[in-house]
Amino acid sequence: MDLEQTDRTEHARQLFAKRFGKRSSVSVRAPGRVNLIGDHTDYNDGFALPMAINRYISVAGAASSGGSVRVFSEAVGAEAVLTVDDPSIHPPGWERFAAGVLHLAKEAFGGLPAFDAVVISSIPKGAGLSSSAAFAVALVGMAEHFTGRSLEPIAKARLCQKAEHVYAGVPCGIMDQLAIIQGSRGHALLLDCRSPDSISVPIPADEVTLLVIDSGAERALSDGVYADRRKECEQAAEALGVGALRDSSLEMLESEKAMLDDTQYRRARHVVTENNRVQAFAAAARESDWINAGRLMRESHVSLRDDFEVTVPELDLLADEAEAVGPSGGVFGCRMTGGGLGGCVIALAKRGAEKPISVRIAKQFDRAFGRLPTVHHVRGAG
Repeated sequence: MDLEQTDRTEHARQLFAKRFGKRSSVSVRAPGRVNLIGDHTDYNDGFALPMAINRYISVAGAASSGGSVRVFSEAVGAEAVLTVDDPSIHPPGWERFAAGVLHLAKEAFGGLPAFDAVVISSIPKGAGLSSSAAFAVALVGMAEHFTGRSLEPIAKARLCQKAEHVYAGVPCGIMDQLAIIQGSRGHALLLDCRSPDSISVPIPADEVTLLVIDSGAERALSDGVYADRRKECEQAAEALGVGALRDSSLEMLESEKAMLDDTQYRRARHVVTENNRVQAFAAAARESDWINAGRLMRESHVSLRDDFEVTVPELDLLADEAEAVGPSGGVFGCRMTGGGLGGCVIALAKRGAEKPISVRIAKQFDRAFGRLPTVHHVRGAG
């Protein structure tokens, strides 16, 4: 555990003692995640290359005799008494989601004792770094502690995924949850979202650095656009006669193009080509071929912009400015990361070049949008 996280864990414990007047008995943390390449492939049974990062949800808690689950969120500045047996009682938002996660955990474990908890976070909300998935994984970790039972990683990931579907209204794949649960320091995960098997891919911090640049354009994946994209992909797969777009190839897509309307064709083309890029990126990373890895990132961004239509002007400007810096200025590649429609880009850069890159890109962004983006220097965590 790094020093920053040690301090935040202690802060959670102190906040718990102040809030509930007793000492916490357990602390749980779950990292956020950034996706190096492979977005909107997971729910198409495809490939992705996510990485758990050194930004965390931290939860401190203790058993309670009060008969209920009480959770205080530092970020919201509010306490919720969760109705775990019927999460729908809560209005849409973090309370319903937390109650839903614990409801599913209670079903899985055959019961859930009362407890109190505080939640703190260093994961920027709405930035595409999986704060909600990390929150769910951390809550299941608390449930595991208080029930004395545990779930296998895949089962835990599927429980948290179901909570997103049912209680947050986001029909996501399983990539975020698995990356958070299975991530390891200094590595990304080459994830097969059908199996779902994973292979560690080293991202050596002594060679490259990762800059997550938050545009400040907040995402809202539950507003229907995400669900629309998923439906369009399913329609394309049905028209092509395959179970999922994972089973298509670029050759098949071109030969059967007449079976699809223009939107379905472009959505499918993104998924098919993105799956190829993910595997090519992993191969390049193993060889420390960062020039080629960066080229693949740029191609991914263009595909997400033109074929999948999930970028926004802020993301496009950040990616374009990073591209303009180029390898000579320290940037190998840059792309939108996460579900899109706001959030962040991720830049793969030379180690030691973080400051001049950040200053240059921030200056251009401020000129265009009248505000500065937030730059996070992240590394692989577990």
